[in-house]
Amino acid sequence: MEALASQFDMSFALVCERLCALAAGPGVPGFGYLRANAAGSVVAARHIGGLAAPRYAAACPLWALFRAQQVPESVVRQRVLFPDGNRFVFVARAGLSGPVGFGRARHYLTDMLVMTEDAAASTVYAADGFVPVEPVGIACRSCARRDCIHRVADPLGAESPGGATA
Repeated sequence: MEALASQFDMSFALVCERLCALAAGPGVPGFGYLRANAAGSVVAARHIGGLAAPRYAAACPLWALFRAQQVPESVVRQRVLFPDGNRFVFVARAGLSGPVGFGRARHYLTDMLVMTEDAAASTVYAADGFVPVEPVGIACRSCARRDCIHRVADPLGAESPGGATA
């Protein structure tokens, strides 16, 4: 995607948007797209079948969407496995948003292209043995992975320490 952005002199985000606009078919994978701010809020989305992005909560903190914010301007590829068995490849990049300068905080938005692992096979981001498959969820409140060490909220319907349900 960086090569496409460079070749056509457009932003990474615009490349993601345009790839999502392509009609999926033979030789053309289907793409989804998510954009998030540093707070974890998904601020833009184009959905792809099999992936339910959270609407009213932050997405799973294990997604490449957030890992990319740790290495701004770098592309991060991630193979993921959801509790329902769906497998995807995430390709994310965080970029500066807004003015910069002395005394100003830097704000990043992260753009992430999403494709099924099968669809990724026809791209440069195809799954290979060098990139492990990482177990992830959608969001902590709806995640079935009860033993996740990165959980920040009890799942809905789970008992809290006082005996009440969340």
